Amino acid sequence: MRTARQLKHNGETRTIKQWAERLGIAETTLRLRLHNKWTTTKALNTPVDSQRGAAPTHGMTGTKEYRAWQSMKFRCQNPNHKRWHCYGGKGINVCERWRKCFSTFYQDVGPAPSPEHTLGRLDHDRDYEPNNVAWQTMEEQVECWCKNNGSMKRRRK
Repeated sequence: MRTARQLKHNGETRTIKQWAERLGIAETTLRLRLHNKWTTTKALNTPVDSQRGAAPTHGMTGTKEYRAWQSMKFRCQNPNHKRWHCYGGKGINVCERWRKCFSTFYQDVGPAPSPEHTLGRLDHDRDYEPNNVAWQTMEEQVECWCKNNGSMKRRRK
């Protein structure tokens, strides 16, 4: 059985879930902050942005995962993006749950295993959605896809 991670702060030891409940922030927010290498003090003491009804912050703005999420959305939704014709222009979309919320995307996809990994679609004819994306190295992406009659097809091994 897996034991819950304990955090010690100001002489108190609690699980991440207990700290989140005590502070009134989402457990996911706290976990993302710690994953992003925030100190325990910073993770527990940084207030969640509640101005103007904004959604709770996740603490991952600027990370590789957040940039991948933003880029994925821009390629599919912005006709002015330089590669839109390969994504949104071909009807490729981002599933609604990811389009609306980075934290949901991150829960489904998880952290990139290394700086060399980028977000790739497993089936280029399908949208960005759960079970169709993976963190891949450029070598894995090149290995997996080839040009075939002007369209992307999965290479058979």
